[in-house]
Amino acid sequence: MKLIISAVMLLTFVSTSLPLWASTEKFEWEKEAPAKWMDTKTKEITEQTQKEVKTIDIHSLQKALESDEDYTLLDVRSEKEYYAYHLDDSVNVPRGLVEFAIWSIVEDLDETIYVYCTHGPRAVFVTKMLKDLGYKNAIAVDTGILQWIQSGYPVKTPLVEQLVFFTPAS
Repeated sequence: MKLIISAVMLLTFVSTSLPLWASTEKFEWEKEAPAKWMDTKTKEITEQTQKEVKTIDIHSLQKALESDEDYTLLDVRSEKEYYAYHLDDSVNVPRGLVEFAIWSIVEDLDETIYVYCTHGPRAVFVTKMLKDLGYKNAIAVDTGILQWIQSGYPVKTPLVEQLVFFTPAS
């Protein structure tokens, strides 16, 4: 059975059900950050870094996840983002902690690691860092979990104890 939930229902759940430590209230800088960074040197650095790493789109990722391939699915968003919804079987290590935690999660430098975030930039930077650490098969998901959801693929959420399919808001 597929559970279909609208994006409005998800946002209502997230804003009313998260514990206090995972408050959805934004800091002042967070309100402007997504739009502002696109006009800065950060965008240029992100685009350059993306050329230096392997990337995969969400449709190819879905096929890879359905295969018999061994992989680690690494969510580099914050704990509160992960708590709201995440890909099934993913491991959450926020971007600033990956270089310290990865060694206990993925010991084999040849293992495939799919790295995702919300939109793609954090995944790109973490993938570059993993490459620099010697991981040969780190791959960034180029568009992130929001595009995954908009394409109708399932995510896990504490809302229910099963995979959830969200319908894009019109």
